[in-house]
Amino acid sequence: MNEGRYFAMAGRGQEYLARATAEAVVALFDPERGWYQLPVKRLADAVNVLVEAKSDSQVRVFARRITPKKVGTIVRKDLGLHTERSSDGHDRAYQVVYDAAVVDRLRETFGITDAQVEEIEVELSIVSAD
Repeated sequence: MNEGRYFAMAGRGQEYLARATAEAVVALFDPERGWYQLPVKRLADAVNVLVEAKSDSQVRVFARRITPKKVGTIVRKDLGLHTERSSDGHDRAYQVVYDAAVVDRLRETFGITDAQVEEIEVELSIVSAD
């Protein structure tokens, strides 16, 4: 079996992942701190933390970790954000590019409130430490 693939155990697996990714994007983008780009790998780590935190102990939504490749696809195709390769020397990882209009639309579409963002930031505190 390919360890990198995810397997949806619930009928709404893709919607669940899109919501978790949107929540992580809204929580991790912070233009006030100058965070205009977000590494896709860091975003994937955050999505995995959120999915694990929300999974019921009886029902696991995903049997495997969500890969950066899958998160990148969700970011581009489902959420409407753009990614680009960083030009940072030998590390040419993909970055999600900040777009205030899209982030505002994600907040509205998924009903993400400031209180929810604060809760998500607490859950992701281990991920957001640089």
